[in-house]
Amino acid sequence: DLTSSDRYSLSEQTRSVLNGLDNNVEITAFFVGETPERMQLEDLIRGYEEHTDRLTVNFHDPILAPQLAEQFQIENAAGTVVLTAGVTTQRMESDFSEETLTNAIIRVTAGRQHNICTMAGHGELDPEDLQSPASISGVITKLERVNYTFERVALMQEQGVPDRCDVLLAADPRVDWL
Repeated sequence: DLTSSDRYSLSEQTRSVLNGLDNNVEITAFFVGETPERMQLEDLIRGYEEHTDRLTVNFHDPILAPQLAEQFQIENAAGTVVLTAGVTTQRMESDFSEETLTNAIIRVTAGRQHNICTMAGHGELDPEDLQSPASISGVITKLERVNYTFERVALMQEQGVPDRCDVLLAADPRVDWL
């Protein structure tokens, strides 16, 4: 990289993450044909592979490998990347930048899921209600695919925000809080 801003070099943070990997990470990428996004990701991964031998990478076309695409629940024609470390998975869709890929590697190797608690008891949107025009179930489905879990909590019954909640979501409450 001969640019003054090191535009084509990996950041120091990414190199540090890659050099510190203790777990193997399998990257399974799905792209229809030879898209610019696929070529950008291939270039990026080549740079990653220069700093670690802990990555295994496989590219697939979901049209040519429909069973594999179904197994990985591929619904996005613009590209989907699934990272796996042990039993933990992390998904990337549409943004395949260095920052996004490095963050996905960190999350998949962290060994911890994050729990988002959704409030109940004040007329909040119900994540299970698929019929509501203001449903948040689509957002929840996407977040579950990137290693978040969801749980409904009633603060009055819990006597406050439970420790198991990393984030408390109050989705459009209709009744004033007590």
